Amino acid sequence: MITEEKTSKKNYLGDIVVKVIENYLKEYPGFNLDSYVFKSRKGNNHPITRQQAYRILNNAAEIVGIIERDDKKGTIIAGEIRTHICRKTFGYHAYQNGTSLELLMDIFNHSSKSQTLRYIGIKEDQKKEVYLQSNLG
Repeated sequence: MITEEKTSKKNYLGDIVVKVIENYLKEYPGFNLDSYVFKSRKGNNHPITRQQAYRILNNAAEIVGIIERDDKKGTIIAGEIRTHICRKTFGYHAYQNGTSLELLMDIFNHSSKSQTLRYIGIKEDQKKEVYLQSNLG
C-alpha cells in the first residue's frame, strides 16, 4: 500500500508491482522505505517532476516501439504517451473487467457516473461500436 502525500489517500499495489519493488529493494539493500522511489537529482529526498516522469515514460515507450521520433528534431511524431493516460487506462480496463462504476467513481474522486464514464472513454467506445456494428458509419 502507498499513501498519497497530498490527499492521504491509500493506493494498493498488485502482485507484479510488489514483486518488482521487492527485486528493486534486493538490488539496493540500503534503500530507505521513507524515500521516494523516483528521486530527483536535486536535493536529498525530492521526487522527480511531472515533466521528468513524462520523459521517462516516453523514453521507455520509444524503447519498446510504442512511439516514434523525428530523427532530425527528436520530437515525437507518433504515439505520444502522457502520464495521465496511465490513470485513465487503469480505469478503462478495470471497468471492462467488471469493476463497478461506483468503485471507480470513488477511486477517481468523481461526483457522477457520467463523469467517470466520460473520463475513461466508455461513451466514445460505445458510440464507435454502434457505428461499426451497423455498417452505416
